[in-house]
Amino acid sequence: PHAVELGPGAMISSLGTARRLQSLARAGYGVEFLGDELGMKFQHVNYLRAPRSKKVTASTARKVDQLFRRLQMEPGPSKQVARLAEKKGWPPPMAWDDIDNPDEKPKLGGKTPGYCYWWRDYEHLKAFGMNDKAIAERLGIPWSTLYQTVHRKKAA
Repeated sequence: PHAVELGPGAMISSLGTARRLQSLARAGYGVEFLGDELGMKFQHVNYLRAPRSKKVTASTARKVDQLFRRLQMEPGPSKQVARLAEKKGWPPPMAWDDIDNPDEKPKLGGKTPGYCYWWRDYEHLKAFGMNDKAIAERLGIPWSTLYQTVHRKKAA
């Protein structure tokens, strides 16, 4: 059952919670920021993000989910956190269709001709009204790369 269906102290899989926190790191949100937003010490956020436990309370899962929904489309304040998360292989928020599904694999792009690993994120951010320069910054790619790719895709 999903966290919304359970009482606050019920224990559920920590997988979705860890994935949400990892994805928020990839977006540029550090543990101190997330801890402040969640009302938790940063050490606890780090513990949940690892994840060092296979279970989390339903109330914690709900708090993290609400924060994830609020921040997933907004760039975080730290490019350094985003780069470190990328090096750890943590996918960005838009890589997930069903983040709680243990069988779900993040959609990070493929090797098909003309496909960019970040194109799906670009389309989502564009649909939410972000301009191309802000999107390039958010995705951590050079403006010229985004510009060229957009124009190539439009021409195709």
